[in-house]
Amino acid sequence: MTDPRVQLERIGPVALLALGAIAVDAGVRAALLASLDALDGDPRIGAVVLVTPAAGDAPTGADLGEEDAPALADLCSAIEGFARPVVAALAGCASGAVAELALAAHFRLAPPGPCLCFPGIATGTLEGGGATQRLPRIAGAEIALRLLLGGEPIEAGTAQAVGLLDGVVQGDVIEAALSLAERLAEAAVAPRPARDRGEGLADVAAYKAAVDAARGAGGGTAFARIIECVEAALVLPFQAGLGFERAVAEALHTAPEAVALRHVVAAEARFAGAPLDANNGIETVTLVGGGGSVAALGVSLLEAGFRVAVIASGNDGDVLSRIGATLSADLAAGRISEAERRDRLARLTSGIAQEGDSPDLVVRFASPDRRVPRLPVWADQTISATVVPPEDPAATVESASGADIRIVLTENFRAGCMVELVPAAAAPPDRLAAVATVFRGLGAWTFVQARTGRSLAGLLTDRFRSAADHLLEDGALPADVDAALEAEGYAIGPYRMLDREGLSAAFHARGAGAATRDPRDRYVALLDQLYLAGRTGQAAGQGFYDYPDGIPEGLASKTVEQFLHGTRREAGIAARPITPAEILERCLLALIHAGFTALSEGVAQSPDTVDLAAIYGLGFPRSLGGPMFQADRMGLQSVRQRFLHLARSEDARFWAVPPLLEDLVGRGAGLGDLAPAA
Repeated sequence: MTDPRVQLERIGPVALLALGAIAVDAGVRAALLASLDALDGDPRIGAVVLVTPAAGDAPTGADLGEEDAPALADLCSAIEGFARPVVAALAGCASGAVAELALAAHFRLAPPGPCLCFPGIATGTLEGGGATQRLPRIAGAEIALRLLLGGEPIEAGTAQAVGLLDGVVQGDVIEAALSLAERLAEAAVAPRPARDRGEGLADVAAYKAAVDAARGAGGGTAFARIIECVEAALVLPFQAGLGFERAVAEALHTAPEAVALRHVVAAEARFAGAPLDANNGIETVTLVGGGGSVAALGVSLLEAGFRVAVIASGNDGDVLSRIGATLSADLAAGRISEAERRDRLARLTSGIAQEGDSPDLVVRFASPDRRVPRLPVWADQTISATVVPPEDPAATVESASGADIRIVLTENFRAGCMVELVPAAAAPPDRLAAVATVFRGLGAWTFVQARTGRSLAGLLTDRFRSAADHLLEDGALPADVDAALEAEGYAIGPYRMLDREGLSAAFHARGAGAATRDPRDRYVALLDQLYLAGRTGQAAGQGFYDYPDGIPEGLASKTVEQFLHGTRREAGIAARPITPAEILERCLLALIHAGFTALSEGVAQSPDTVDLAAIYGLGFPRSLGGPMFQADRMGLQSVRQRFLHLARSEDARFWAVPPLLEDLVGRGAGLGDLAPAA
């Protein structure tokens, strides 16, 4: 069988087998196997060079569903069992199934840089080609588990040091592989299959210690099953180990966790596909405000090459010190060099620039009590933006002049966090695009809002926290809610998060909304009472938890329990037992409810947007796929029935069925039938 993506050329005693496709699908596998069969019967061939292409970034999960095609495991076994040496020439970083093929070869050469990557953990899957058996036999359990559980590529120099590469080639890697293959053929060197290697198994104690350490680190189902496969490599014969891995790979491929993770990866790929405006004209950024959030953004901007000025406000004059301390810590940890530290400091200044020297972008930070620093007078071309909490971003800056864009952060800035841009009505689209490009370039998941003035992160956060507050009033404790959610995979529970960020922002947001709050809405006053009693969060040593010295995670507080007793008494509610299952269901349904509201009001462009915002803004578990993914999995009719039940038994207003959900159920439609928002 032929396939244009697989090219075969005979060069003297060497066969050059070039793979021109990143995706090792059924056609490619069949063509590779047919080529190997043809070469096996050719007595003139003494060695084979297998050229693998550089891989893409997005893992898609193992392709195990094509029953009439040769399986990846069978193809890898054919490469490994080939009667003459097979040299893999890695043209770039071999990833996923391509890395499995390279690992099945007898020798491997690669240029400097990343060379092998096994990203299946991102989708909760295994490729099933035998990597869990070959990697530990060559390099030991620690390296194998680091690659398989981390999903990050290994550098060529490190790979050579641990035996996964036989050479790092500075020049043409294909020419080097051809030269090696020719020498092997002329010397009639026997193949060196990974199945017969055992250097990685030699230190049994170290092997078992690495397995135990990985198991103790936790993780989901895929983590546990991959660890089992690597452990099996030590105790099972090679073929039995391959069979064990194949069974695990097939089970993982259809597991709910893997289905959810594939959904997230696909949603991320679609979200990240929007082009960046590389020529946005922003080179200088002025930050106005104080505290850790200002410093965190400053560090990231300096790392990306921007010139940064800091204008401290209030009593938070330590921003520059925080930035300096972070750069020194990065230097000590080897993340940057001394030259890089000095370069970043050279691009950092304090105070207002000289008259007439306006920055390209000025970002000011609203204080927890919703006060916004005043801006100096700059040129008209300066883009102004204000960092605000997710609760009602429009209200936070409604009295601030010249704010083009509101930047909603749910945590201190870091690469990989959620950044939501909520433009003012008159914000020019080119300025919005320019700011979006800056934050995407910093590695943030940047959501650009439609001109609703509302925040998706705010909608999700408000509904989520309200549902949690209702659970407290019904009988749960803050530690009960946090523990249940964190055990499910949430990054952090809502009350631990409130303590970490401080209760001030939430308290002032609730106060600002008091005038428009419908008296019929259920309102739990516990947070207000704690704040007014001086329990303002972790920095104060007490909030929803107590924080004795040396216990940064906090302890459950008897004082908070007493406040809760009073809250329930005033509301006329008798506490009842609240199970972890009820906590999980009501918090999930609250997010689903908020998602439908966001979709109907144009605050979210698609269900995917809601899912990613929940994952990156609220720490929703990736392994659950997002609240709207869960709604689809549950069935919209079932979701509607749960809302109706909660409306009857808990709170008719809070759990009223969203009109969009009623419409979809009435039409027999699903979330996939929604037209993308403009």
